[in-house]
Amino acid sequence: MIDPKNNNNNDIKDALLEDEMQYNEEVRFDNNSSNNNGSDIKQLMRKLLLVVILCVVVLVIILLISSLVVPKNRSYSDIESIMKEAAIKYYKDNENMLPRKGNSNEVSAQKLAELDYMKDLDKYRSSDGCNGKVVVYNNDGKFVYTPYLDCGSDYTTMELYKKVTSNVVTGGNGLYKIGNEYVFKGDEVNNFVNINGNLWRIVKITSNNQVVLIYNDSIGISSVWDNRFNSEKKYKAGINRFDISRIYSRLNDIFKSNEDSNNYETKVGIFNKETRKYALNYKLCIGSRGKNTTQKDNSLECSNTIDGKIGLLTLSDYANASLDTNCNIVTNKACQNYNYLVNKDLSGWWLMTASNENTSGVYYVNQSGYAEVTDASNSKALRPVVHIGSNVMYKSGKGTLEKPYILK
Repeated sequence: MIDPKNNNNNDIKDALLEDEMQYNEEVRFDNNSSNNNGSDIKQLMRKLLLVVILCVVVLVIILLISSLVVPKNRSYSDIESIMKEAAIKYYKDNENMLPRKGNSNEVSAQKLAELDYMKDLDKYRSSDGCNGKVVVYNNDGKFVYTPYLDCGSDYTTMELYKKVTSNVVTGGNGLYKIGNEYVFKGDEVNNFVNINGNLWRIVKITSNNQVVLIYNDSIGISSVWDNRFNSEKKYKAGINRFDISRIYSRLNDIFKSNEDSNNYETKVGIFNKETRKYALNYKLCIGSRGKNTTQKDNSLECSNTIDGKIGLLTLSDYANASLDTNCNIVTNKACQNYNYLVNKDLSGWWLMTASNENTSGVYYVNQSGYAEVTDASNSKALRPVVHIGSNVMYKSGKGTLEKPYILK
């Protein structure tokens, strides 16, 4: 006889077993689905990573090809620097081609490219059609390399003297054309030049395009003009011949000195190697004149000259900087008016011009700003004067105190 109670128990067991088997089957299915999905995602990530890597490789290849095929638009200043460095290497390999003292040679950018010292100019700028050359000048054994780049209306290398003389005035403060020279006149003129961090003022542009510079301040050294015994005065009043004076020797020592000097008097720092390289030999006008003379064209001063690289300002050049029409006699007090050379921070600074009325008198500019005569044995400040050549290049600036001219 069948026990109905036992039948119910078996049915329940079978049902539970069937449910467990179904659950296990569902779990296995879910696990398989999860594993399949994870595998698919990993494969997709690998494909995406491969695509990214492939794109990067293709981009790098394109950039490399472009750099070899498409010329870069380098700045004009960069191209000038490239030309200059190429010319330096060229002349180092061909020293027999270097010019003698006082002379210059040139080499074209085309020749430098042909000899593999640089690339063709169109590799640096593709659309300008530039031409170039480098001129090397032998300045007393020091070689000055000047690159000239001509890219038509887009850009042309400009010399400093051309930049300065591009703005001539006929009235008020500014640059005037006087005879064969260009002279700055007035008390507010844009003639500042920054050389090696030091400020100079452009006095004038000579007939052969040399730029005459005077140091904006004193160099911090006071000096006697000369302190030798003067037979006429019967004491050490000094002798007013610039070519044998103490001040001429002092100036030459300062010019030849360097910033590493232990001598305080020569450690002035305004004539480093680069500055000296650009300073030219020129005719120092050392002629004497009287207090009541009217000529302001240096005809009296330049009646006697010596060669040198450093000097002082002449009396004519000082008086010529004034716009006052009453500055008709070089020692007139009106010459201090409208004159950028006046420096009231200095108690007095020497000129290069001697008096012809005795053997000890020399002109200087006093604190008020007009010229007087004193014994050469007195001590005054020094404001050196140098000439730089027509091949010195303009880089930037407007000649103002805030934005002085910068040289290349």
